[in-house]
Amino acid sequence: MSKIYTYILREDSGFAPNPFHGFCTLATCKPQIRNKANIDDWIVGFSSKTRYRDRRLVYAMRVTDVLDFDEYWTNGKFEDKKPDPNGSRNRQCGDNMYHRHPDNGSWIQEPGWHNEHDKEVDTRYPNAIISEHFVYYGNKAVKVPREFRDWNGIDVCPYARGHRCNFPDDLRDEFISWLESQVDNGVHGEPLEWPRHGCSPSSQTPSKPSVPPKSSEPSKPPKSPKPGRSC
Repeated sequence: MSKIYTYILREDSGFAPNPFHGFCTLATCKPQIRNKANIDDWIVGFSSKTRYRDRRLVYAMRVTDVLDFDEYWTNGKFEDKKPDPNGSRNRQCGDNMYHRHPDNGSWIQEPGWHNEHDKEVDTRYPNAIISEHFVYYGNKAVKVPREFRDWNGIDVCPYARGHRCNFPDDLRDEFISWLESQVDNGVHGEPLEWPRHGCSPSSQTPSKPSVPPKSSEPSKPPKSPKPGRSC
């Protein structure tokens, strides 16, 4: 039986999710969802209150495949998902950025929106979620019918960080029916962050294979770690 995973998008930059090149993919961030989601489950992202107070629907994807990072990297269908620091905005936002070193199996991270600060979280569960059946609204995010925001006291939209997936069967079925009724499959708007910035890569050179961290004197992390990016 299909599940719905709903969460709040802290940033919508075209990176996570990445709705370009004919597929909507989630290959970074949200490790728990990437670990648990199966084919025919739905992943749904809502806007933060800093964008819309009523938390609108930014995207919804029905999972059509789940690939490990090496499969994602070598599959020619997803070549355009590899980040290109000098390419178009769509290519700069590529999420196909992890693959294992052929000799020692450590992770290689290509230059892109995430870097060494994010590698541990991204590779904790090295799954790429693939969808050919999705709708992405971005800056044209749509309102969610009121009944789904108060279904006998249950809101399909989470209130805080993390995700929700345990919904009553009737709510799940009706919400999926509403998602299926949305406009044509595909991209209908630009990422919410694009007016401010695109997916400029945080590093211009690929990271080296994973190695044990060097010891260093303790220090407090900055409030906005750089060059890492939030999701």
